[in-house]
Amino acid sequence: MKEFWDERYSGDQYVYMARRTTLLIMLIAGISWMDPAAAQSTKLQQGKDQFMNGSYYKAMEYFNQAISMDRSMTAEMFKEAYYYRGLTYVRLYNEAYTGENKEEQKRFKEALLLAYRDYKSSLGYDNGNFWKQIDLEIRNLHHSLLQEGLISLNDYNDKVYNGKTDPKILTRAEDYLSAAREIRETYLVCDLLGQVSLVNGQKAEAAAYFARSEQLYIDNLPEEPDFLMAYVLYRLAAIHKDEDMRIAMQDCQRGLKLLESDYARFQSVKKTLSQGRVQQMEEQYLLAQQDLSDLKLDLYLGSTDQYVEAIHVFEEELSKNPEDIDILIGYASLLEKSDKDQAIATYKKVLDIDPHQSIALFNLGALYYAKGKELFETARTTTDDGQYNILTAEAENSFKTARPYFERALAEDPKSLESIQALKTIAFVLDDLVAYEKYKKMESAISN
Repeated sequence: MKEFWDERYSGDQYVYMARRTTLLIMLIAGISWMDPAAAQSTKLQQGKDQFMNGSYYKAMEYFNQAISMDRSMTAEMFKEAYYYRGLTYVRLYNEAYTGENKEEQKRFKEALLLAYRDYKSSLGYDNGNFWKQIDLEIRNLHHSLLQEGLISLNDYNDKVYNGKTDPKILTRAEDYLSAAREIRETYLVCDLLGQVSLVNGQKAEAAAYFARSEQLYIDNLPEEPDFLMAYVLYRLAAIHKDEDMRIAMQDCQRGLKLLESDYARFQSVKKTLSQGRVQQMEEQYLLAQQDLSDLKLDLYLGSTDQYVEAIHVFEEELSKNPEDIDILIGYASLLEKSDKDQAIATYKKVLDIDPHQSIALFNLGALYYAKGKELFETARTTTDDGQYNILTAEAENSFKTARPYFERALAEDPKSLESIQALKTIAFVLDDLVAYEKYKKMESAISN
């Protein structure tokens, strides 16, 4: 071999070739042994360059590559990579939604939430020198995340209203609202998270969110009153209704007081608002007041130990709204426990206002039916034939009086099994076999 080299390369020529070979080996070795961190630094820098040039797709590609090789990245590099990728997500989202490209919008639908998570990751790697800039970008996302959460919650409720459910939409709402709350806790985001918890059947969590929402609103009242806040107390009362009626009533009362307080504030600022906004707020106030008042009456109707107070509350409401059918029906149902004659008179007043009111029709029939049944029971216990005849005659008259009310109630609701069964019994008592068979067939048809 030595002779071969001596023949081909001798003297300086051999030395030159040996040096060139050594240089080549060094270059190859240099490529193989390059510091992986330096390579990632190049990816990170390339991503930043592409970002500055507005090439956001390319920038995203480089940032993904840099972040995926986390073993070779320093904390400082991770901080930059996550921060700039978050910025890139926001830019891509804005470009998608300022245009009409539906595919791009679908592709970057979740970009804002991803940006928020990247900013959080960047903040985790920061040593305290860059947190203000990262925090600023995070706070800038609050409103958009809140809006996305609200949109998803409304979409979910719309689907439920139309007989469909999509748990993924509810999960999306919770993800966005939770992110918004982490950035800044407001009464609105707590209210919305409470609604999500309520849908999920988490009543305790929902109540905690609603209570927090109420406290945040009171502690920092907005310049423009928000009458929809009353529904936070409405929802709290609905939760407490099954646990403690007294607490539910207190929730409801706080809601009404908050409404009145906000309405007074509204009067002082309405001159600064547009006519359309004033009208909208007036409608919100009236609707919230009506809903809370209805709930209050409903709570009293369901309370077994607040009867006297309930009567007083209904009479007070009737003094303000003497022809409100719902209040009249509620009041009449309360009176059934203590003054059946007055209850009958109240139901008849309802029918004077609306002759087709099915609840009043059925309840009137039921009151006369109960009276007839009671008279029959009393007649059975008497040994006096004369008294027996008087009682049974009065009982039959009560059943005869009940009959047309049940018939009218059935006309309003032809599938009312309760009305059919009552009419069947009355026909039997009055010895009306034709009517009895008729209602027996109707009962069978509905039952089967």
